[in-house]
Amino acid sequence: FYQSDNLKGRSYDTFVMKRDLFDDFDLSINTSNWLATGGTQNLGMNNQIDFDNAVTSYNSAANWNVSFARATASLTSGEVAVAHVRLSGASAQGEVGLVNGGQFVGITLQGNTAVASNGTTLLTNFIKDEWYGIMIFLDATNGTRVRIWQLDDPNTINGVVISGVGSGNWTFRDRVNNGTIWLDSYMEGVPYSETRTS
Repeated sequence: FYQSDNLKGRSYDTFVMKRDLFDDFDLSINTSNWLATGGTQNLGMNNQIDFDNAVTSYNSAANWNVSFARATASLTSGEVAVAHVRLSGASAQGEVGLVNGGQFVGITLQGNTAVASNGTTLLTNFIKDEWYGIMIFLDATNGTRVRIWQLDDPNTINGVVISGVGSGNWTFRDRVNNGTIWLDSYMEGVPYSETRTS
């Protein structure tokens, strides 16, 4: 739904899916579903900004050793993952996507850019400390679709189709380098239809 004063409450994206997992991280981190590696991961709230909990993954070092991931490879071709994320820190870099062995499909966030795993720049006006939606639709036949949009300004949106990836079993993962990445909600399952209204 739009969040601006003049459009608040109106739908900009209607997405119908068979949801296999949804986690809003409001009360706890279910360790049966999630695996935290390195650094510090906990539930936190940025008071007067978010008003609800999110998973914060903090890494004080300039490396990719801190990650938060699904405990199992739960996604295959024909399924979708949707995450709400935010990156904080002056020099912070983030990575949000799906992994399968050594393969990665998703988005890297650094500076003011969001770059897809095939090298396509999706946003040149990426803003730190803003919430973004990231959607990854695995499709081994027609190409995997990767999309990012700013939650409170859904007209800031871009996506790309990445060919050659999508077969096999995939695991959602976010990672952070020299900063904090927040995960506010996550869902995965089988998509049926989507309608965007602008």
